[in-house]
Amino acid sequence: DLDLPTQQELLAQYRCDEIAAAAVVPFRACVEELRPRVEGGAIVEELGSRVLGERAAALAAFDEQAVRYHGDVYAKRRAALVQTLDGELYSLFLNQVKNASSRAASSFASDGQRALESGKGEENGDDGESEGFAAVVGGIRRRVTKWFAAVCAQLTAEDGAWSFGSEARNLEMQLDAAAERLRVAEMERAVKQLRRRARRSMADVVAERLNSPTQGDMWAAVMRDGFAVAVTRAEDALERRMDGAGIADVEGQQQQPPQRTVLVRRLRRGVWEELAELLREEVGDQMVLLKLRNALEDGFRYDDNGLPRVWKPSDDIDAQFAAARGTAQALLPKLSRIDAASLKPAGGSSSSAAAMALVRRGWATPPPAGFFPPGFDFEATLTLVSPVRQRELAKRFAREADALYLEAKRAMVTTQSHVPAWVLVLLVVLGWNEAMAILFNPLYLVLAALVGGSAFVIHSLGLWGPVVRSANGVAALAGDHVHALLVEAVNRTEPAAQAAPRRRRSPRQLSASGGSSSAADATAAGGIELEPLGADALSPSLSSASESASPSAFAESG
Repeated sequence: DLDLPTQQELLAQYRCDEIAAAAVVPFRACVEELRPRVEGGAIVEELGSRVLGERAAALAAFDEQAVRYHGDVYAKRRAALVQTLDGELYSLFLNQVKNASSRAASSFASDGQRALESGKGEENGDDGESEGFAAVVGGIRRRVTKWFAAVCAQLTAEDGAWSFGSEARNLEMQLDAAAERLRVAEMERAVKQLRRRARRSMADVVAERLNSPTQGDMWAAVMRDGFAVAVTRAEDALERRMDGAGIADVEGQQQQPPQRTVLVRRLRRGVWEELAELLREEVGDQMVLLKLRNALEDGFRYDDNGLPRVWKPSDDIDAQFAAARGTAQALLPKLSRIDAASLKPAGGSSSSAAAMALVRRGWATPPPAGFFPPGFDFEATLTLVSPVRQRELAKRFAREADALYLEAKRAMVTTQSHVPAWVLVLLVVLGWNEAMAILFNPLYLVLAALVGGSAFVIHSLGLWGPVVRSANGVAALAGDHVHALLVEAVNRTEPAAQAAPRRRRSPRQLSASGGSSSAADATAAGGIELEPLGADALSPSLSSASESASPSAFAESG
């Protein structure tokens, strides 16, 4: 109803502001309800639908009431309302997108690491390649980026003036950095797995060759069949792993060697360290002494056919022992240092092919600077037994060798012990009369035949052991019986001796008695009286004899 345009504009401004303020109230209430959850780091699934719905409702309420007023004012106030709503929306949506970006990056890193660690390639024998690094990491990356795009799409309006392109690019950068970390960790894990595989493959070769150090070229076999085969297989497996991980053969920053070259050098060093550790385990003190003793016994106790030697008086045991000991002592310096220069192809076997491949890849003695990583002390790893340990082991082995030599000498003396011929002649000469007495005496002859026949039967049946045990048992029983009789006699004698009281008689009494016996006189002269045994301690025959005899008879006998 107003006629002046100025009045219409003023009224429209006033009414549009009132309508906009009323329309924003429910929108802000919804935003304030969801803001704490979003700022707390949570991903609110219903954020986009609820807030965008409140935005559309606020605009619809404003349009319904403000469209009747001045058109220019309405348009300006509507644009201002949209800007206000979108400003509050964008800050809330940006927090949601940042939360989604952080969750996507952390999920990519954790899921990728878990998927790579759970691979069973090494157990399955395919060099640790289950699905391949690119396939595993690429699948997880597509999944997290798809989820992030879905979250962003829920927060986008058709007439909205905001976008999340910068956040998407930031997420891609985070995923690239996480993928690089996963790649580095995967290569570290691959190098460790291949080192363990190489150790297992070299263990049998090292044990077999060092247990037979005198057979063939020991170090050539260890280097060719052990190290060359293991390191070439490990390098080939690592190349496949690096191809699957997408590692390019380009130089790094500040003229650093390519990452592939760095990984290969580290693998070579790891395999060599595993070989050196295996060799040190095989050349411990007890192991070295055992190997030297076995070598000494092979040359001294056994012949060329592997049969035990039986020494004869005509054998030169000293020369044989000296040769065997010299051969065994020569093994100690050989076992004390790795002969890396012995890596030479031999024949057309697979180990020889591996040795040739290793030589083509740069192996030499000493290896060139580019074969192992910089700073690796190759010469220090060649020494297995220090000179001090060598001297100590040589002394201990010398004592064991001397003991073996003395044992062999005693065995030879034992085998040489026999009765000389002159002793037999002397026995015949001295025992001729006894032999004739036995032969011409029927009783002695029968007794000798019985004893000889019994001894022959016992010897033929191998019954000397039971006979000796039976004799020992009978002797033990007889001894126990005699001991029991002696104990019984002593026990019967002591009570009677203790029952008779001892008293000392004066010289007057001794003179009155008249000295019935010389024993009594001796007793009186010495002041000691001999007491007779009791009647119960005497045997029945002695007791009856003593009763029948009179004192006068004893006096006369005295």
